[in-house]
Amino acid sequence: MTFNGKMTLKELCDLYLKYQDSKVLAGELTPKHHNDQISSVRKLISFLGRGRKIESISTLDLQNYKRKLQGAYGSVHRLNLHSPF
Repeated sequence: MTFNGKMTLKELCDLYLKYQDSKVLAGELTPKHHNDQISSVRKLISFLGRGRKIESISTLDLQNYKRKLQGAYGSVHRLNLHSPF
């Protein structure tokens, strides 16, 4: 992983999921919730691209992703689970 400002979305998501995994091991997060997080992260990566540099992700990209989620989920709860906002 590179930490020189050129980190990819996949690298950042891996760090996030590793941290969340430690919360599961500590009993601070349920395995079910963690599995939901993994699914959400995969969807975000699929939409934006695993090799996408974090610095290149724009507000418009995130708004487009949110619009996609709004079309796919009728429930605000489900939308919030998958939204990076």
